[in-house]
Amino acid sequence: MKSKYLDFLASIDVSRLMGNTERLLKHEICQTFDGYHASADEAVKILQENGIPNIEKLTFPADGKTAYQDKLQPLGWTATKGKLTILTGRGIEPGFVAADYQAHPFHLVKGSCSTAPEGETVRIITLEQALMRKDLHGYMVMRNQMHTAGCRELPRLLDMGARGVITDFAMNSETERNGIQWNNAFTERNNWHVTKDDRPFIAYCVTPAVGEKLRKALAYGELTAKIESDARRYETTVDLVTAMVPGRRKEEFWIFAHLYEPLSNDNSAGVACAIETARQIMLRGTPEFSLRVIFGLEHYGFAEYAAYRGDKNLSSEVLGGIDYDAMYLRNDWYIHFNVAGPATPFYGNYLLRMLSQDIKGLEGVPNIQFNNSFPSMYDDDSFLSDSTTGIPTVWPIRRGQALWHNSKQTMDYLHPDAFRACCAINTTFTNAVISPDAALLERLPGQISQSMQEETKRMVGSQLEHLTRRRDILAQDLENFTRYFKPEQIQPAKARLQKEYDELAKGLSDEIEWTPLRRQLEKIVPRRLTVGFPFDQAKVPASERIIMPGSILYCPMAAMLANMDGKRNMAEITRMVEHETCARIADDRLEEYVHAFQHLAKYGYIEW
Repeated sequence: MKSKYLDFLASIDVSRLMGNTERLLKHEICQTFDGYHASADEAVKILQENGIPNIEKLTFPADGKTAYQDKLQPLGWTATKGKLTILTGRGIEPGFVAADYQAHPFHLVKGSCSTAPEGETVRIITLEQALMRKDLHGYMVMRNQMHTAGCRELPRLLDMGARGVITDFAMNSETERNGIQWNNAFTERNNWHVTKDDRPFIAYCVTPAVGEKLRKALAYGELTAKIESDARRYETTVDLVTAMVPGRRKEEFWIFAHLYEPLSNDNSAGVACAIETARQIMLRGTPEFSLRVIFGLEHYGFAEYAAYRGDKNLSSEVLGGIDYDAMYLRNDWYIHFNVAGPATPFYGNYLLRMLSQDIKGLEGVPNIQFNNSFPSMYDDDSFLSDSTTGIPTVWPIRRGQALWHNSKQTMDYLHPDAFRACCAINTTFTNAVISPDAALLERLPGQISQSMQEETKRMVGSQLEHLTRRRDILAQDLENFTRYFKPEQIQPAKARLQKEYDELAKGLSDEIEWTPLRRQLEKIVPRRLTVGFPFDQAKVPASERIIMPGSILYCPMAAMLANMDGKRNMAEITRMVEHETCARIADDRLEEYVHAFQHLAKYGYIEW
């Protein structure tokens, strides 16, 4: 694939990439749904200018109550004013503006509501002080600086009457003292967006430097402020944009990139890069399989589109996908090539390893780590790899010292040469999937040998069971090549896989460690009842929703759900996931998962 990479690299116009990224970013920075609609329209224009055919703009409700694959749609939101002005406080000049939406939209947390037109006077107190009171009417609460994005304590504060919260959390607070964290929304539960079930609040985000000033004042005594906001929530719509480059076959390969995240590298650059990939593919003729780009809300938008396509397992229609989020865009980063979760077979997992080997050491190519096992193999926009949806999704994700959801992620944050290399890398992989090359099949036996040898160094639990599960994953991805190639073309690789397995299996222990909990789980044979991972618990009354371990996606729970087929018992499923992730699941953590599964069973997501 080296020559293909160099070909794409020479052909990509980085000024086009940068320009299209900036065009999208200018619409999204405001965070409002009017801006979102404008960004979707801009994406359509860019697709048209680049000659990408079969463009559609689909409209979905943004009503805070409709759910697609258990992802609750956001409520629409708009604002032009959101200001926090300090009136009294030791060491702070009266009239000091701590936050101002018009100075930067990140100062007002999306989902905030309005004040009285003339503003309101409030007292600011710390979270610790707030939790000692019974009545918080007329108070804004300053959160602990180390509290992460989101606001787990929000329900309790609203119960006590708090007007809202102030946060100075920033992932990069030590290096970017004047950066403002972008908060997608504070919600009362685990939703990524404010919904109909969230009560009114006002939230401001201040810089770490300003936060330090406010904390010093609070340490000495009373701090009062004027809050102003014209923000409001309302029912509206949200757009999803898609386009398709037709291939000789109808089966599609999907590129995911999300709109509506107001940061240059997260993810306006992803949309621009996806369009450039489609353009580069078209310049080289008709691919074997069709290529579709999909742009919408992160995670939620792709659930919308999957449901639009039938809310079913789509593996017969879609080869797989690649996520163009959090890409390699700076020279000081590197890349993790994360394979698709094993719930759905995908020959692209083999191609991803080949690509990482072929371009290693080339000028401008960063260090690439190939990952075929990690704890959260279905996270964020890789969730469609699930067995109920059937779209195995790889994710070449950047690693290194990076800003996250920070106002400093402007166009200057991007390194054009890294952007160009990233686009060439992703395009080379996409091209390899949709225009399969028989020459690559000759390398499969070597790939299999390398993969099997790696397993001897990371076995978990029963050695034989571990090796068998890893062999099965390689076998299903190998068999997936028959979507295009004849079975006899992959026979040498199948023979190598069996030979490697037979040799390595000799003398391996088959002893399975049992605990009382795992003996109990032997008696439970769960089955999925809904399509897609449960996420927002839309079927559950709001007051009875619980916080799921790892939000399901960011822990082995997703892999457990993906392996529930109505035949395997939970003890088997647990061990499967341990072998897939190459990590033991402690019984105390397993108990947390079991309680969460029982909750999901109560409301009809799984049969338990």
